[in-house]
Amino acid sequence: MKDPKNVDKALPGSAQAQAAAYDALTDLPNRAMVLREGQRLLAEFQRTAMHLSLLLIGLDGLAPAGAAAVEPLSDAAIQEIVGYLKNSIRDMDFLGRAGDGVFVALVRHEDPRQIKAVAARLLHMLNEPLSSMGQPIAGAAVRARLGVATYPQDGTDMQALLAHARAAMHDARHAARGQPGMQESDASQGLDQGMGQAFADNEPNAARRASASKRSALYGAGVARSLASLTAALQPHVQAIVDDFYGLLSHMPGARNIINSLSPDELAHLKVKQQDNILMLCSPDLTQQQHEATALRLGRIRAMAGLDRAILADSHETLQSLILNYVDASWHARALAILYRRLLKELAWQLHAVQDLQQSHQRILHEINALSWGARSYLDLITQATEVLAQSEGILGCVLMRPDDAGLLMVEALAGDAVHDVFENVEAQQRAWLSAGEDPMKPGPTRRAWHTRQIERCLNYATDTSASHWAPLIRGTAIRSSVTLPLVISQARDPIALLALYANFPGGFSSREQRAFLVQVQSLLIFGINRLESWSGVTHTVPYFVRRRWHALLEGTGLEMHYQPVVELKTNRATKVEALARLRDGSRLLTPAQFFPALSSEDFFHLYVLGLNQVLKQRAQWRAQGLELDIAVNLPAAGLTDARYVEATVMALKIHACPPASLTLEVLETEELAPNVDLIEVLGRYLNLGVMLAEDDLGSGYSSLSRLREIPFQIVKIDRSLIHQARQDAFNALRFVYQLTRLGHNLGKKVVVEGVEDEGMLRAIALLDTDYVQGYVVARPMPADALPDWLASSRGPLPACSDSARADNPMVKLACLLTWEEELHLLLEGTCPPKPTDDARLGDMRNLIMSMPIPDSGAVQAKSRLFASALDDGLRSMAYVQAREELIIMIFNACPDRPSV
Repeated sequence: MKDPKNVDKALPGSAQAQAAAYDALTDLPNRAMVLREGQRLLAEFQRTAMHLSLLLIGLDGLAPAGAAAVEPLSDAAIQEIVGYLKNSIRDMDFLGRAGDGVFVALVRHEDPRQIKAVAARLLHMLNEPLSSMGQPIAGAAVRARLGVATYPQDGTDMQALLAHARAAMHDARHAARGQPGMQESDASQGLDQGMGQAFADNEPNAARRASASKRSALYGAGVARSLASLTAALQPHVQAIVDDFYGLLSHMPGARNIINSLSPDELAHLKVKQQDNILMLCSPDLTQQQHEATALRLGRIRAMAGLDRAILADSHETLQSLILNYVDASWHARALAILYRRLLKELAWQLHAVQDLQQSHQRILHEINALSWGARSYLDLITQATEVLAQSEGILGCVLMRPDDAGLLMVEALAGDAVHDVFENVEAQQRAWLSAGEDPMKPGPTRRAWHTRQIERCLNYATDTSASHWAPLIRGTAIRSSVTLPLVISQARDPIALLALYANFPGGFSSREQRAFLVQVQSLLIFGINRLESWSGVTHTVPYFVRRRWHALLEGTGLEMHYQPVVELKTNRATKVEALARLRDGSRLLTPAQFFPALSSEDFFHLYVLGLNQVLKQRAQWRAQGLELDIAVNLPAAGLTDARYVEATVMALKIHACPPASLTLEVLETEELAPNVDLIEVLGRYLNLGVMLAEDDLGSGYSSLSRLREIPFQIVKIDRSLIHQARQDAFNALRFVYQLTRLGHNLGKKVVVEGVEDEGMLRAIALLDTDYVQGYVVARPMPADALPDWLASSRGPLPACSDSARADNPMVKLACLLTWEEELHLLLEGTCPPKPTDDARLGDMRNLIMSMPIPDSGAVQAKSRLFASALDDGLRSMAYVQAREELIIMIFNACPDRPSV
């Protein structure tokens, strides 16, 4: 029957699987199950404040009184010792057998110092006389050694903890040969010193302790002679040892793919480095500092090349066993013991390096997670994520790309100098293939990832025949391998993009930890892109190399501010101009719609600073010419969260001596800012400067009417999309403008209508009591030097309302119909009971609608039906709506260039 302490640790499955998890002699969990259970406990303790220590117990044999040699332990003795061990640990702890004479205990505790008491109890128990099948063996004691490693100080996985404990156990063997003893791993030596003394008391005298300390030294003059002899013995065989070593590695799961991907030259170079490392480990002149630095460096390299922790541990054990094939162990016993302990220390340091790399990966994941939740745009997300990834050790560069309609790989974000020139050459080569009529998406990991939607690797560009088309472009660079991650949001569409990482080591990021890291990176970026797409639609951006050129233009003299007049309708005077950014790219003048997608958040701040200073300087020049004009400038969404925008505004106003009230900042309130930005508090900082604030794009769908009431805007701008709707539904488009204008006025705000493009709409807007108008019908955006001439030649006042009512333009007639309907609504439903004057006023209203000129033979009857249905059925009735639609059709049919009704 299984021990109760370990029943709950049994593996699921059949009885045969259960039996395979336990040691036949001791009925304890075997090595495989110890590793599994240890990993489970470590995962559990990552979520708690508890600690876990691994005790590695080695039983060398039985030492009878007076005997010089150690007798092997019988099965009965082993079973008796196991019974003692079970009784010495708590029910909540775990005990297993890791090999012949080697046991592992996993002990929970709240304080690392508690483990000393457990270790002392175990060693005391082992030193008690044993009985053989119940019969005492006089004076006989177990020769035992014990190594301790504590989670998380000494490692965060079972391989690291076992390596630390194994090194400590070997130290115990040499520090107190023939005596029970314990050594702690380096990371545990900071615990209280009393425990160390307790075990020191097992030594017969101070001289023995000094002798043991001398024997346990790994560096210095005390070991030089033995190591010099071993080095001389190994020197002729080190090449053969390394050949055997890599021969075994080439068949070892987890290493063989990487080893077999090496070119002959690469493998030869690696073997030379391994020979040097073996000779260094045997060197009498090696210091601990040199050893540690080299081991940490090798550990990082091997982890970056994709070797798992288990492979590192197994490769060290393999190397130890191979050395014994070429060296006389009895002649070089002491030197080999020193070499093995050096190898164990090297393994521990290498595992530390692996752990450091894992921690750096965790930091990267934390940063990418923050970006995925907080990035304001697709461009911000991909550019900042690639920069974060490119800073990781072992990653030469990071590229985010996708093929365009022609099949060319369009690089959207790139980080890492090592890959910059490569991808300039890639784009040129693809264009050459396309010109030659060839498919520019040649076989390779990128193409495979796009089509399979799976993570694809190139383990080594020097030997991977499936990437042969790309190898010439990479040859001569530091790039050795790559991995490509498809970012797939929906199986119903192509990947959004491909993320490729390039390394200066072979392996293609293929270790277990690296694969887990990459899957998390992939998931976070997919989430971030999906979040942004839910706000702004399918992602589109500008190719990296185009964006880089435009960025240089922005940094230089490419920014040109153009100005569109804003006309006050009551005076027909341009009292203000809106400054609009343009980017000069040779003979092309790029509009914001073209180059804004190429800008990052930092670029937008730079654009704001440059643009604001340019327009305020221009305002001062116009003022010197006698032109008094206010300026309106768009404030990017980042200006609501980045305090630098306020500081830049203060500085620009001061430098150019501009009265704050002459500057209007137009704010586009986007949905993404609503949950976490206090707009009232943020905009208050700008109001405190004395500038004017305008809510841009009212009616676009982003703004809310409640915020229009709450937020301290002095001006609201009705979005051009409402004006453009007049092409499909003219009457309701005007109705929206009219109602929003009335709402703005009731809240004490001035109203601007933008996007007005024709004369009829301009005249109609004038009838709806709007304050300002802006659009192509007034003037297109123009360079600064063209504005004075435009102002000097601009046309006279708009026709008065009575003149407009008699005009032939259908939009004007619709505006008159709209205002007439609103007034009639007040008369019919606004007072109760009716006033005596209402009848007379109703007669005036009838006369007004009947006088509207509509050149249609049925117009008189249509106008009569409209008025009658309003009185008899009400303005909300179907009869009235149908009568109004009939009249609107007549109005537009009479216009030769009519828009849709």
